[in-house]
Amino acid sequence: MNTVVSSLASFQPSHSSVFQSTLSPEILRERVPAVFAAGAHERTSASYTFISTERVLAALGSAGFLPVEARQSARRGIRCMRGT
Repeated sequence: MNTVVSSLASFQPSHSSVFQSTLSPEILRERVPAVFAAGAHERTSASYTFISTERVLAALGSAGFLPVEARQSARRGIRCMRGT
């Protein structure tokens, strides 16, 4: 048991943003606009159930979990290829 306690005491978070300040809704809108999507994309399968990320963040926030980092990947476009 002492091994577990001593290993936990020496644990250092590896993620650099752990102690940063939280992100406001305004910053989230700027950095990750997809969080505030009102529904699924029109090309999404009918078997997909849309769950609002904004509502998930609100629920996590009410439980004390607040965002400290947010990223959105670049849009993936459809590549058109011309026949030769």
